[in-house]
Amino acid sequence: MQQEVSEYKEVALAVARAAHAQAKEFASELDITYVEALSLLQTITVDKLTYGLAQTLSSPDNRSAVNEELINKDAPNNNKTK
Repeated sequence: MQQEVSEYKEVALAVARAAHAQAKEFASELDITYVEALSLLQTITVDKLTYGLAQTLSSPDNRSAVNEELINKDAPNNNKTK
């Protein structure tokens, strides 16, 4: 158990360092504050997680979240051509 805790701490610290570095880069590149960059990074992360969950949880015939697939393809079409 102690080894698992130690490994978790190492991974968490590596992720924190990477997030810190990316936030600093965002702040520099976009000429915004570090806090604004952290908020932006959080927004991007939540968006990616939501997208991934939508793909995973959607049934194969109803995947409007999948790349290159039109959203209206999943919508019912009442004006079908004959």
